[in-house]
Amino acid sequence: MYELQIFSNAELGSVRTVTVDNEPYFVGKDVAEILGYSNTRDALAKRVDDEDKLDGVAICDSIGREQKSVLINESGLYSLILSSKLPGAKKFKRWVTSEVLPSVSKCGIYAIDEVLNNPDMLIAALTDLKTERDKRKSLSETVYKQESLYGK
Repeated sequence: MYELQIFSNAELGSVRTVTVDNEPYFVGKDVAEILGYSNTRDALAKRVDDEDKLDGVAICDSIGREQKSVLINESGLYSLILSSKLPGAKKFKRWVTSEVLPSVSKCGIYAIDEVLNNPDMLIAALTDLKTERDKRKSLSETVYKQESLYGK
């Protein structure tokens, strides 16, 4: 199961990402919803080439449950953006290409300048990250124990 990283924008919403073989992948449903596609599964099937997506990938949601998701790479992301007719698509593309991807490339994480320039804010963010990871690990261990006792 892949470790999720969540990027949030007050105006656009949140996008979950994972790194697969050192390449960022986006949860396709999140991207399609932000871009205004009414049928996200259909949009991913019709507008993203097979070589630009991973289907049925297990990711862990915010409360520790396993979900099967379609992940799309950067090329698949652009396919969805270019296919969208909504004005929000341009804002989303600008945010991803000017903030999210450069930050992931530079730092290995998405971090706004405010966080990078303020050590106290960075410490608080990393403390929150550690707490979240510990909670997720505990939940995963609980699920594993339950599965070993009762089966899947």
